[in-house]
Amino acid sequence: MIIGYALLGSTWLIIKTEHTLQVWARKVSGWMLSALVVAMIVVTAFMYFSDINALEGWFGFPGLLYLAPMPIIVLLLFFLMRKDLGGEREYRPFLLTVALFLMGYIGVCFAMFPYIVPYQMTIYEAAAADTSLSFMLVGAVIMLPIILSYTAFAYYTFKGKTGHEHMY
Repeated sequence: MIIGYALLGSTWLIIKTEHTLQVWARKVSGWMLSALVVAMIVVTAFMYFSDINALEGWFGFPGLLYLAPMPIIVLLLFFLMRKDLGGEREYRPFLLTVALFLMGYIGVCFAMFPYIVPYQMTIYEAAAADTSLSFMLVGAVIMLPIILSYTAFAYYTFKGKTGHEHMY
């Protein structure tokens, strides 16, 4: 997770900076990308060789159809991002990082489903009562527009690139 978030941060810096800092962010992004791919391989190998039942979700009939193209997609994302980090693109490395995260989460979710606490509690056992869920839905309907509008305002306020001048 730390490697992934470092990659997200460094690709965000590519978008928001220019000149020397952007060159540095591209170099750090290349290191973090390599480290993230190694970490994804290690986690996949751990899940494959461990005693857990994760492989039933991966190699069972419906899951296999959905997950078979994922290694190819991850390799494609890796090579596209490697190419973009050496080029002039600014937004696509960040979007490719988000896509890599999504691929990792999909693989882990397929491996763990339907458990929310690994092999102890399913999502159905962890779900709250219907009245509690209804109350939370009302709260989400009220708060979600507030959160989204605040986020939009923050992005609008901090749009554009950061200059290289010192702030006093």
